Amino acid sequence: TPERGRLDGPGPGLGRERARMRGLAPGHSGNSPLRTIRRTMSAGTAPVSDDPRKLRTLVERASTLALQHEVPSVLVGLIAPRGDRRFPDFVDYVESALRVEDGVFRMTRERAVLHLADVARDTAVETLSRVLARFQDEFPSAAETTYESYFVEIVPGAGEQTVKDVLPQLFGAEPATEDAVH
Repeated sequence: TPERGRLDGPGPGLGRERARMRGLAPGHSGNSPLRTIRRTMSAGTAPVSDDPRKLRTLVERASTLALQHEVPSVLVGLIAPRGDRRFPDFVDYVESALRVEDGVFRMTRERAVLHLADVARDTAVETLSRVLARFQDEFPSAAETTYESYFVEIVPGAGEQTVKDVLPQLFGAEPATEDAVH
């Protein structure tokens, strides 16, 4: 009688045949589950950058909340050091920690914009610091994780804001409130 738990199946030779049929044996030319897993893992799950229209939508939403509903919002420009491999993971982590009404826009591998709805600047700084601390606790690293960040508060009465108005402030080209998130 065959033993339960054996990897090669019942009887000699049948395990290899079954593995070949599944695409796990060497020499099999079809798409194997193992190859599919490797391809999926190497491709990554998150895009390096988002559609630019998404940034326009985030800024318009913040502006609309301020104009029509008199609710402040904060846009945050995050900049990672060049070649930082953890930053895309951090952005994914932030996105999973945010509320439904908040948003994330990935500009490049080292830059992202966050929209935190219905918060003031101080609350946004605290929230981002807390999320970074949790990220460091869950994914420890030998090096301290520090990202440059610029906070632009969209307040009621400030008028309509566009990407052209906000983008230079989000990445330090124009004066804005700067903090290092660490």
